[in-house]
Amino acid sequence: MLDQIVAYKIDRLARSLPDFANLIDRLDAAQASSVSVTQAFTTATSMGRLTLNVLLQHCYKLGFAT
Repeated sequence: MLDQIVAYKIDRLARSLPDFANLIDRLDAAQASSVSVTQAFTTATSMGRLTLNVLLQHCYKLGFAT
């Protein structure tokens, strides 16, 4: 079973923001998390989840996620 995905950078996990959001949803369903080594970003912590949600909301608002 997979507990965590470790990537060099966040943009290496998915090709687009909707793909990244889908990946995060799938990881959540599997009770797994993602970590970016060079960007100090993780979805394993509450602060990382907050950062992710703010980032996604901002990108959707600006139209980058379409």
